[in-house]
Amino acid sequence: MAPETTALAESLNHPAILMEAPWIPGCTRFFRGDFSQSLVDLKLGFSRYDEETSKVTALATGQNCGVSYQCYIALDQWYLGYPDQARATMQAAVDLADHLKHPFSQGFATVHFAWMLYLMRDRKLSHQFAERALNISNEQSFPVWKFMAMAYVAQGLFLQGDHAQAVELADQSVASFEFLGSKLDIPHVYYVRSEMYCELGRVDEALTHLDYELNHCEQSSERFPVADLHRLRGNFLLAQSDANRDQAEVSFRTAIEIAQQQAAKSLELRAATSLARLVRDQESTERLAEVTAWFTEGHDEADMIDAKSLLDELNG
Repeated sequence: MAPETTALAESLNHPAILMEAPWIPGCTRFFRGDFSQSLVDLKLGFSRYDEETSKVTALATGQNCGVSYQCYIALDQWYLGYPDQARATMQAAVDLADHLKHPFSQGFATVHFAWMLYLMRDRKLSHQFAERALNISNEQSFPVWKFMAMAYVAQGLFLQGDHAQAVELADQSVASFEFLGSKLDIPHVYYVRSEMYCELGRVDEALTHLDYELNHCEQSSERFPVADLHRLRGNFLLAQSDANRDQAEVSFRTAIEIAQQQAAKSLELRAATSLARLVRDQESTERLAEVTAWFTEGHDEADMIDAKSLLDELNG
């Protein structure tokens, strides 16, 4: 429906409709893993943003489009390899939601910041935003933001060593989404839970959940997490048994291939690091050096620190 919606908006030439219309193709393309074109669509929508007009359209949509545009612009920026820009854009989304005093948009912005920070491996800050999102969602009865926030609060508890409560909360998050019948946000919560299971040594269960996620993404055309799921599968296979090295290598190479197709430099960096750490040959080392050199920002991020440290070790 995205092309039809865009054409209708242009034919009507109404400022409010033109402002809101790019959200449909932009968000759809994000979830399908077309981060570059998604960014173009979302930036177009945000360039048309008008605060007073958005207050009117939010009565119909439930969300302030200035906030939602910036959240997904930030996610696109991170996937495409611009983590510093992503942090700044997502913070701007939170600031705008707070300025507007619009609870649904505040829940939207804080839970999406928690999600992005989890992806960036800034787990402590992710936990802080998730707790705020959970408080807002409980106060205002926003079930989707609540169930997403529960997963990222759970990972914060896990980080603090409260493994039992963390797993219980993550399980509740998954069960709540399944009860709702929501498919769009399933990969978020399964991803978090499967990582916990693997760290606890429940690797078989972690792999089962991961395979479920991959199957879900195949059926739903949600391509945004697929490269990282293959990388994670490689890690889980290695945790299961050193005899799985060949399978893990296939998973890492698949992750790199998909990330390159999507221009998802952040995911390519991760997968290239995992592959180079495993095979330790010239080809994988050169690949990692090449993708690391591509980045112009984010040099203090965890993935970049790991990549550079591994390169120093391999070249030493």
